[in-house]
Amino acid sequence: HPLNPLERGRQRPTWASAAMTDTARLPRRLLLVLVAGLDRCAADDSTHRFADGEAIKLWANKIGPYHNPQETYNFFALPFCSDDDLSQVEHKWGGLGEVLEGNDLVNSGLDMSFKVDRVEPVALCSIRLDEEKVATFTYAIRNHYWYQFFLDDLPIWGMVGEVAGDEAEETAEGSAPPEGGSGEPLMYTHRRLSIGYNGDRVIQVNLTSEAPASLAAGQELTLTYTVEWKAVETGFAK
Repeated sequence: HPLNPLERGRQRPTWASAAMTDTARLPRRLLLVLVAGLDRCAADDSTHRFADGEAIKLWANKIGPYHNPQETYNFFALPFCSDDDLSQVEHKWGGLGEVLEGNDLVNSGLDMSFKVDRVEPVALCSIRLDEEKVATFTYAIRNHYWYQFFLDDLPIWGMVGEVAGDEAEETAEGSAPPEGGSGEPLMYTHRRLSIGYNGDRVIQVNLTSEAPASLAAGQELTLTYTVEWKAVETGFAK
């Protein structure tokens, strides 16, 4: 493989779009399209209860190649939205277990409130691509980099982008296609969140990425998101 640009010690906060994932509150384990059998993030001192209109944070965790889940990087290794130093970004510190698992939760920067729809696309930021950023995103997309978010301790997985033509190579089980690929790398630029709630609790999250865009030096990409809240009958389970 070419030199991995994520190994150069980049310390920039990031934002990422996702392949479609679905997360629900289930007893102890979840089975998702991209990652199976991982325990949900340990709860902190929060009550997991929200008032209507209360701010709710989407936390970003780590990224890495789908075909090598042991290889992970800080989520801010990709140059998505900001050049701020990582030390200036809000962190959510967990216990020793989370540290040993390589978790490092940071605020993703999305403006979200409990049961408040954002139907029209909200612009998160714009990225002016240069040769270095194009090379970094291209490497991540061709190597099928996945990332992880948490919403109220519910894990969400998704992909940074897709390689044109890879869809035909996917297996019936939905696993990622082989590394590389000869098609054009495309980065997801829109994220659509559908969140299920029951009373004052978050129950499940659906995350769909859309609007894959080409990468070219000098081009400006605008990253957007929408949020939709839906009442569900499923009960809350820790």
